[in-house]
Amino acid sequence: MPSKLPNGTYRVQIRIKGHPAVDQVFDSKRDATDFERVERERIKSKAPLYTLEMTFRQAWQAYRQSMLFRAKKPYTQRTEESRIQRALKVLGDYSLAQLLDGQVIARFRDRLGTQRVNVFVRPSTAELPAKAKSAGRPGTRKGSQALVPGRRRDGNADGTLSNDAQRLTIAAVSSVFLWAVENNLMVRNPVRGIKKPKSRQRARRMERYEETQIFLKAKSTRSADERLNEDARYVALQRELGCRPGELNRLLRADIDLESRAVRFRETKNGQTRMVHIVGEAADLLASQLVQAEVQ
Repeated sequence: MPSKLPNGTYRVQIRIKGHPAVDQVFDSKRDATDFERVERERIKSKAPLYTLEMTFRQAWQAYRQSMLFRAKKPYTQRTEESRIQRALKVLGDYSLAQLLDGQVIARFRDRLGTQRVNVFVRPSTAELPAKAKSAGRPGTRKGSQALVPGRRRDGNADGTLSNDAQRLTIAAVSSVFLWAVENNLMVRNPVRGIKKPKSRQRARRMERYEETQIFLKAKSTRSADERLNEDARYVALQRELGCRPGELNRLLRADIDLESRAVRFRETKNGQTRMVHIVGEAADLLASQLVQAEVQ
């Protein structure tokens, strides 16, 4: 409602979070009332301005709709959407201003290391009791394998969240603040100064005899082990071509040139196309895989 001033004029003040303040004076109450109605409708239809008072959850939603997020690969988008859920439960209602000094984020990082991961996996049939093999257990489809406690890649042996999962969660939080920096809401990313958990060192490396077994299986032509042979080729080709699993998974026939002994990886981690020269046994492995793919 417009307020009447001592000089007989009417003042309209509109304060809506995320929008510029409105403060105007009119000679008549009718003009002031009409202006306020039209102005509130205009503000209602207009997207709010980004401010440090917006919550972390609102910032995540804005970042998710931004070009910064859409420019990332689908796999990276899915990873961020999954990992950010833990952060939203704890940080979601904090404003960006409250998170600016990084103290709350640091405490959140410390809590991640103590979180339990409750995961259920399907064991092999040999591991199931005889009764479960025939009828299944409550909560599973008839004849399906029962679910038993287990762990997944983002869980440690003691059931806590793995260091890699913690690091990816903090990275997802950092992406939201990178968006805030790009939109000039802040001058620095508060996550940059926070130490992230290091990846656990691998327990052991592949032994030479194991590598030999993989290559023997990869070159095998026994139809009875066709699926296992293909799996072995997948592992062996990663070693011979020096590529990532995802790069090999997305490789097209058109990108393989056995005559010139070259392979083109189009969708690499850094987004650039990479040409790889076929050396060693990679040519034979690729030829075998192309033949099997053609037959299938």
